[in-house]
Amino acid sequence: MLVGDLSSYLHDRSDGHIGSLMTLLRLGCQYAIEDGSERITKKLLDTFEIDSAAELGRRQLATKRRTASAK
Repeated sequence: MLVGDLSSYLHDRSDGHIGSLMTLLRLGCQYAIEDGSERITKKLLDTFEIDSAAELGRRQLATKRRTASAK
């Protein structure tokens, strides 16, 4: 599930930082267990804000992609 479906998303979301990735996965696991779904999905992970450096990197990457696709 994580490697196949979410690998690019996880890298983009954590900006390649292992600590940010671990925080995101820990939160995802915790909430997936608590809500009974026992599935980590992009929709679930989008509900969390992680550290500011990773969130800044994510916004910068999104801006770069929008700019590149507009050309």
